[in-house]
Amino acid sequence: MENNKKGFVATVFAKTSILMARSSLTRNNIFELASILGISRILHRTPVIFTHNETYEAMLERVNDTIPGLLDQYLIIKETVPEVARDEDFNLKCCIFENPNVLMEITDKFLHLTGLYYQSYKYFPAMQEELQNYLRRSSNNFSNLPKSTGKTFINCVHIRRGDFFDVGFHVADADFIKKAMNYIERRESRPNQKMVFIMFGDDLQFMKELFTDSIVSNEYTNHSNSIHFISQNSATEELVYSKNHCDTVFISAAHSTFGWWMGYFSKGNRVYFSDIRVTNDSVYKTGDLNPDDYYLPNWIPIEYNKEMMIVESTK
Repeated sequence: MENNKKGFVATVFAKTSILMARSSLTRNNIFELASILGISRILHRTPVIFTHNETYEAMLERVNDTIPGLLDQYLIIKETVPEVARDEDFNLKCCIFENPNVLMEITDKFLHLTGLYYQSYKYFPAMQEELQNYLRRSSNNFSNLPKSTGKTFINCVHIRRGDFFDVGFHVADADFIKKAMNYIERRESRPNQKMVFIMFGDDLQFMKELFTDSIVSNEYTNHSNSIHFISQNSATEELVYSKNHCDTVFISAAHSTFGWWMGYFSKGNRVYFSDIRVTNDSVYKTGDLNPDDYYLPNWIPIEYNKEMMIVESTK
């Protein structure tokens, strides 16, 4: 990205621009914005958002609450998409990478990509540290949760249930989650650090029932002796917590985009995930998700073996 925005406007801005597509959830918006930014750099175009209705305004407000630095990379225009914009079908399947170089020969001033979600890290390679730095600075010092220190190793577990049952996305059951946590504890054990697990998710009762000693964050004190905790912070705060304190992340619901971003932003960049290839996830089954495009190559897929124990999957 050009550091001098005036120079950037003069050299690239007047030449071309890219319009973004629309999705409804903040974590999907982050995928779109990060991907379109990466694509724009490949094509030497300027990423633009046209905010011509309340839907776009609300989307921008949600994203700004979480990752304002990413929005700063965009030109935001309060107008409708220009009639002269060229609509181009690109990335029609949510989670399969398409090479942006196929768009290089398009010379139209305005290029409007009409794809879906752009959920592939390959659109924004080598941008992990940059995107981490775009997260909102939180005033929360997380006094309601343990912190990653030289004496405490934090394993973050994201659990998504809720509407995933309705849309056919993979949802891990209690047995798999508990065994996965045991597997991670054995694999990541440090001789001089206490292993602690923080659970994040949309089903508080389910998380409470996983471990009888679990402590909900709003009941936490520094004298808590448990190793199991449940976060009740906001979504933005949880991403910031991951950046500063998650030494590992386990994405239990294979296609959770919030879990994905928790892993991507995490302090330790040590991410485990339920291997979607051995699930009945609807998006994977219909061929709309390529695991090699969706999950980073250093992330670790896990599954049951024949004895119903957790093992690392073969890639």
